[in-house]
Amino acid sequence: PGAEARRGAGRGRGLRGRCGAGSPHGWTALALVVLTGFHNVTGLGPVERVMESGAGVLLAGKFLLVVALVALAGHRDFAGVPRLARALRQGEDPAPALRAIARLDRVTLLLGAAVVYLGLAVSRR
Repeated sequence: PGAEARRGAGRGRGLRGRCGAGSPHGWTALALVVLTGFHNVTGLGPVERVMESGAGVLLAGKFLLVVALVALAGHRDFAGVPRLARALRQGEDPAPALRAIARLDRVTLLLGAAVVYLGLAVSRR
C-alpha cells in the first residue's frame, strides 16, 4: 500500500499541473469570443433586416450554445477539477474524475466548433 500511494501521489502532481482549475487562457479566449460577438452584432444593421436575412435565428442558436459552453466549462473547472484534486489528495482512483473531465472537454470542443461555424454563418449573411 505504501508504494502504491507514493506512485499515486507522484502521478497526481503531474495531473494537477495539466488540469488546473480555471485555465486563464481558456477563460480569456471565451471572453474574447463573447466580446467579438457583441461587436459583430452591432454591425449587422437594423433588427428587421437581421430577421429577414435569417441571421437572427443563427444568432439565437449561437447565443444558446455559448451559454451552454460557459456552463460546461465552469462545471469542469470549478467542480470536476476540484473533484480530481480531492481524489488525488486522498489517494483514491482518479479515473472517474478524469473520465468526466475528458467527456466535458470533448463536449465543449464540439460546442466551440459549432459556435465558430454559426459565427461564420452569421457574418456571411
